[in-house]
Amino acid sequence: MVNPPASPGLIAIPFEQRVFLTLFEESNQLPNAGTQIPAELLQIDTSMPPGDPLPISTTTLTFRLGAVDPGSYRVRPRLRVDGVDSLIVQDYTVRPPRFVDYQDLVIL
Repeated sequence: MVNPPASPGLIAIPFEQRVFLTLFEESNQLPNAGTQIPAELLQIDTSMPPGDPLPISTTTLTFRLGAVDPGSYRVRPRLRVDGVDSLIVQDYTVRPPRFVDYQDLVIL
């Protein structure tokens, strides 16, 4: 039996993977609810010192929701990486792991 870590820490996404975010929303007030939102293209700092290797992955992804009215939305986020849907784990310390359910997304 393999015991997972209490928390996986940061998970790196290789640059060649395609990542989408889907936000399922309880009240259907969010314009992009239920649609796949692509991660923005990753920017690489080309002003790095000569000889430094270019990064091959990132731990940060950015998604643009477009025009959304300010407010609080109850959403259930899901990631799709290279065509595979992933539930976002909230707690690795319990068995089975507890996944993120609905949570508040606040747009200012």
